[in-house]
Amino acid sequence: MTTGRFFVEDKAQWSRALLTVDLWSAFTSLTITAAATTRALPSITIADLPAGVTLARAAIFVKFRTLSEHLSADADLLNDQQIQIRKAVDGTWLTGMTLLNGQLICPADAREFGDVLIGSVDVKAQIPANGAIAELQWANSRVSAGEIHLEDLQTGLRIWFSVV
Repeated sequence: MTTGRFFVEDKAQWSRALLTVDLWSAFTSLTITAAATTRALPSITIADLPAGVTLARAAIFVKFRTLSEHLSADADLLNDQQIQIRKAVDGTWLTGMTLLNGQLICPADAREFGDVLIGSVDVKAQIPANGAIAELQWANSRVSAGEIHLEDLQTGLRIWFSVV
């Protein structure tokens, strides 16, 4: 049986293999303005984790097809900002990704290709059980001038786990 990059001949060896699952939200659009605001991002339903798994790590993804600026001003992120996650029930906000001052530069009246941003912080503490919801938010979102519009934005999670 092939699982990810590992070839596992015997299910008894699964406990030694680290497997992954990628989960994605629905698509949405989002506009970041000059007013510092915490904005809700699309939530993710946890699914496809086998029974009895042990979570090893989880990371947040944010992807978008395009970013554009419509107010005739060069725009980029102002101050450091956080992408956060929490279990919808009994969770607390945990920062999984920091976006830096000056990131996501978009010239006035321009439309740029999108990107995929991947968090480096382990957020497994806020991953709920199968069928439950993980909520995400963009804390302190703000641009230096104008606005940045993100089209076809999705949030994602990569979960690393082992099966015992």
